[in-house]
Amino acid sequence: MGAAPGPACYGLGGTKPTLTDALLVLGYLDPNNFLGGKRILQTRLAYEVIERDIAKPLGISVEVAALSIRDQAVEIMKDLVQSTLAEAQLDAAQATLFSFGGNGPMFAAFLADKLHMKDAYAFDLGPVFSTFGSAVSDVVHVYEHGVAGGFEASRVASALNELRNQALRDLRGEGFNVADAASTGKLTSAKATIRPTPSVSLCPLTQKATLRLRCTPSSMLKGCLANKCYWCVLQRAWRSIPTK
Repeated sequence: MGAAPGPACYGLGGTKPTLTDALLVLGYLDPNNFLGGKRILQTRLAYEVIERDIAKPLGISVEVAALSIRDQAVEIMKDLVQSTLAEAQLDAAQATLFSFGGNGPMFAAFLADKLHMKDAYAFDLGPVFSTFGSAVSDVVHVYEHGVAGGFEASRVASALNELRNQALRDLRGEGFNVADAASTGKLTSAKATIRPTPSVSLCPLTQKATLRLRCTPSSMLKGCLANKCYWCVLQRAWRSIPTK
């Protein structure tokens, strides 16, 4: 739902200066074309709260106060990007900045300059990247079920059947054709990685394991040539479950 009551310039009761108020005072935002003209921003309200809470106490102009708010926001973003780059062991000078989101393109040049990046890009769909991605991405449901004791195909089949019923229920409830959905399974041990062995029973599990069903429009399970690894056991268990 976003901020409530939001920036002062929204005219919804906000009394504290925000980054949006500063951007409006600086002229970065068109007060008459916010959200495509669905909301008219109140420049006067933004000016007043910045003047009252920041400019007057510091003895500076409203414009300088707004610039200070902007610069502080850039510093916060810079620190976050630097932290992400350091974690990924990437050099900022060798990286390219992609900006998206409602405010991303406004700060791309500032951030690139601070981080010594050579290139920064903005995109036509930048403000709605998340929405666009959700619209074009496959729908994926992941279900998990604990399986304790020995690793047996019949027990796996029973757990898979329960997970499958949940998946089909959810997909139908969301209006999808279940015939178009594919499922893959994964069995992991809390104690050790399960490895293929010559035996169908494989490595007996003495610890609780997790059976994960991933339901998504993708390829079905593929067994190994020996037809004896745990993927094959899962596949045979899956095929033993009624499809209707």
